[in-house]
Amino acid sequence: MNASTNKALSLGIVVALWAVVSHFGKLPLQLWPVLVGLASFLGAGGGTTGLQKSVLGTASGVAWALVYVAVSRALGGNDMLDALVVGAAVFGMVFQARVPQLSYTTGAFVGAATAMGALGVRA
Repeated sequence: MNASTNKALSLGIVVALWAVVSHFGKLPLQLWPVLVGLASFLGAGGGTTGLQKSVLGTASGVAWALVYVAVSRALGGNDMLDALVVGAAVFGMVFQARVPQLSYTTGAFVGAATAMGALGVRA
């Protein structure tokens, strides 16, 4: 079996198992964050390096989203201030690429979007 087929088969099995465990275990595990995470992993090149880049990038994006939510709530949820705060968070996600471990900017945006979606944040 070639590498491409092996990757497709293994990732397909992982997603199917996630869905089975969630469904039969009656667990509130949503599938879309798994697919978004896999997209980040594959976009980062896969393998160990891709895993490191996607995990660190995605985690940083989640952190930026949590900072956005905290600051937004502290400022009272004003639409204009929210726009400025989310703009500052985007600046931070792009600017952090100067740090080699956080240079996968796509992962940061994926993490922020996933966190905001999971939290039901409207920006």
